[in-house]
Amino acid sequence: MEGDIDLDQLQKEEEESEKLQKSKEEVKIREREEMLRKGRPGKGHQRGYKRFCRYCFTEYMIEIDTCTHCRKETMTEEVCYILPWAFIPEYSQYLTIPNFCYIGTL
Repeated sequence: MEGDIDLDQLQKEEEESEKLQKSKEEVKIREREEMLRKGRPGKGHQRGYKRFCRYCFTEYMIEIDTCTHCRKETMTEEVCYILPWAFIPEYSQYLTIPNFCYIGTL
């Protein structure tokens, strides 16, 4: 009979579709992880990131100590937000800035 469905072939097609679906999910996960490691471009003036590289202007959503692009030290969102105020004498006396961010090292 020509209209019969071969169970082995049906099972094989089902396994292939499951493998394809699983590989698509793995690719999505890898792309998401790579996007987190690369960061997003930004100047650090908006909130919503964890670390910022002031040399290549990259915002990271994960805790990362060195930039993945330029290999320089990154700073936290708090320090990035406070740092511009350090240049204004009226405000700088009230700020506590970590050692690696002092104006002399800029």
